[in-house]
Amino acid sequence: MTLKESLLWLGAGVASSVGLPRFLHSHLFRNQLSILTYHAVVREPLQVPDWCFLDEQRFRKQIEYVKRHFEVVPISQAVAMLTAGSIANRTVAITFDDGYQNNYEVAFPILAKYECPATIFLSTKYINSNELPWFCKLNLALTLSRKRSLSWGGTDFNISTSAQKAKASLALHKSFKRHHPYAIDGLVADICRTLEVAAEPKFSFGSPYHMLRTDAIQAMISSGLITFGAHTHSHSILSQLLPGEQQDEILGSLRSVEQLTGEVCRFFAYPNGSPNDYDRSSIAVLESSSIQAAVSTIAGPNIGNTPLFELRRYGVGSDLNFSSFQSMVHHLTYRMKQLSSRPRPAHA
Repeated sequence: MTLKESLLWLGAGVASSVGLPRFLHSHLFRNQLSILTYHAVVREPLQVPDWCFLDEQRFRKQIEYVKRHFEVVPISQAVAMLTAGSIANRTVAITFDDGYQNNYEVAFPILAKYECPATIFLSTKYINSNELPWFCKLNLALTLSRKRSLSWGGTDFNISTSAQKAKASLALHKSFKRHHPYAIDGLVADICRTLEVAAEPKFSFGSPYHMLRTDAIQAMISSGLITFGAHTHSHSILSQLLPGEQQDEILGSLRSVEQLTGEVCRFFAYPNGSPNDYDRSSIAVLESSSIQAAVSTIAGPNIGNTPLFELRRYGVGSDLNFSSFQSMVHHLTYRMKQLSSRPRPAHA
């Protein structure tokens, strides 16, 4: 963590302890929509830590907080409110990416208790299957491997501890994402062989990596709290695909979501979701489909002129403490970063 980041975290803690984020949100940012991004919610931490896997206790505390201090609305209502310019109070929408079974088994009971609606964006290739997304395979392979070192791509990784494995996983993630998405499974299979674990690592139905089944999806739909959107078919970074491949990934996932839910798919989340992870071709396919709005992982508030196909979201991961969560969801962290990065005026 850089000094600037450390100071931001310290400032967030002090501000949250005196209720400043809530105060500023109500008086300065009240017409700005917050959208939260979650992935997996787990009862026990992974053996090899992963930012996307948030523990149940932290999730419960965060949901209790937003229920108490926000109007929690489904993404469809949030988009309608943005379009109408009718956001007048602290408002948040909750989303999940990928479609883990623990969204149903762990997160859903908490959402139901606090009557908080949410949208889950499905990577449809993995629903109703025993296949894992490549990033889950990589984490599981590192977890199962008894090797203490790994040589890959000209780099030697120490993987003798869980922390070192997590560090290696992050570096490998970055490396793999530079490849064509359809080549990554082969790279992970090679890693598995090098780690001396099965190319398709074994896991149980109760595994934190397991993806959703139709019965869980239908149960959540029946509750009236959970809606579903698309997250491509195979969780591919769209900007690295040819236009025809992008179309297949997007439209294929929309059709699958409709088959799984019995409803027209109206909302979409870009895999990875940074400005470099989708392009004009991606947006064009979405605009010509049933999609009404799409969400990115670009941090920040949503206001009346935020493009509906590039909505901003705040990512919630395993490293986020509660005071930082408060500052983030109330837009204070975003504003502090804006101020800290603003160039200083030249002196005469």
